[in-house]
Parts: sequence; structure tokens; C-alpha cells
Amino acid sequence: KVAVNITPYSIEMNPISATLTNGARTFGINYLVSTGQTNGPASRYVGVSDSGETGTSYPPDTSPAISVNPADITRLQILVPNESAAPGTTQGKSGVVQSRTAGIAFNVTVRSCDAYWNHNTSGDRQIKIVSTDQYASVITESLAIGQTIKQFTLRRARPTGNTLDTVYTDITAQDDSGSPVLWSSQTVSAIEVSPDSDPSKRKLQVVMPGQTSEPGHPAGITGSITPRAAGSGFNVTINAVDANWNRLAVDEPTQVQVTLIDDT
Repeated sequence: KVAVNITPYSIEMNPISATLTNGARTFGINYLVSTGQTNGPASRYVGVSDSGETGTSYPPDTSPAISVNPADITRLQILVPNESAAPGTTQGKSGVVQSRTAGIAFNVTVRSCDAYWNHNTSGDRQIKIVSTDQYASVITESLAIGQTIKQFTLRRARPTGNTLDTVYTDITAQDDSGSPVLWSSQTVSAIEVSPDSDPSKRKLQVVMPGQTSEPGHPAGITGSITPRAAGSGFNVTINAVDANWNRLAVDEPTQVQVTLIDDT
């Protein structure tokens, strides 16, 4: 009985072992992982060995090196820091997504891949990188040799309103070359975004009646101030925020001076 070993990746399978008939048998081989790509194999091989189940002991043999090309491009792959391409796996990538800091740029890699997450360098369509952070920039770029690496900056680390709740953001790479859409998109989900704790970037924010704190917004606030009546007191909210108007969980400054300015 002969065993055939292609050194399979997790999405591949070795052929079923079988006996020879009249000294020969044909085995079907199906490689799903191409050669010459990042974190992929340099070459593929076919090894054969005698299982010894029928009392024989033929010596093993190995084929010469085999090159495997990727299949046609069907989808995009997006990689954020701490993620790595992992051809031959179901997800096509490995690593745990790290939290990001509002206002701090980081690299996002977009690659054109076949149905098995093999990097196909022939991709040259226009792609777009978008996120669920409405104040983050939208990046439009053409792939060069099937890949682009762009810096991406998230702005929003708190939800609308005066809260310290955590924000989680999705980032998506999508085909932007018009109709028809030829490549499916991929999303990195639930990236935790934290305010920038750098003391040099801290500032104060005043929120008046009728206004709403809007973290990530260029002005940090939305709404119109409600007119006040003479002699009628009202409350103002003072927030400690980062450069993108995200509220900070700090107990400072310990004293805040509020100055009334009569613009007459």
C-alpha cells in the first residue's frame, strides 16, 4: 500500500493511501496553497512511501520541486497591526487585533487574493478603505502588484454624548473600480479605540445647554446653544479631552476656572 504526502496545509488533504495494481496507480493531487508568497511555501513536493501494510518495504521517493501559481483573484484581504498573512488557513490570516489610539496613524495592508487566500500580484483595480468611524478619512488607492500599504487614522474613541463608554470600530477594504464589483470585501471587526492619553495633547471642552459632545468631530461638539433668560441660571459641562475631543478618564485638573465674557 502506497501513502502519498504533499505536506498539506490545513485546507488541503493528502490522497487516500491505496495499493498498486500491476505495479502502478494514479493519485489525484490538488494544491490549494501557491508558492513564492509571504508566509507561504517556496516550493511544493510530492512524497511517496510504502506503508508496509502488505508486507513490502519499498524505499520512499520525493518529486522535484513544484511551483504552484495562485488562482484568479476573487477577494480582498485587509491586515491591520498584529495580523499576518497565513495562506493555507481558513481565515487566511493570523494574529489578534490590537487596540488603537485615536489620532495615531497605523498601517493597513490590502492585498488581492484568490479563493484560498493566496496573494495574487496581478491585482491592479482601485480599492477603498473605509471604517465605521465617520470622522476617519476614507482612502482610495490603486493596487500595485496586488498590494498597497496605507496609513489610517481613527478619530472617535467615545460615543456621542458625555460618556466614558468604549468605542469599537470596523475597518473594511472594498473594490472601488465601479460596476461590476469583481472582488469581495473583507472587514476587520470590533477594533477597540482608546483616547490619546498623552498629557501634552490634553485640553478642556465646554458644553453649553443645547450642545452635545461629539467625539472625533473636528469641532468636538454639535448643536446650537439654547438662548438663556436674564437672571435664569444654567449648567455648563467641562470635559477633559484629547486632541480629537474624546473624554479622558482623569481627575484633573483639580480646579477649573469658568470666566464669563460679556461681548459688548
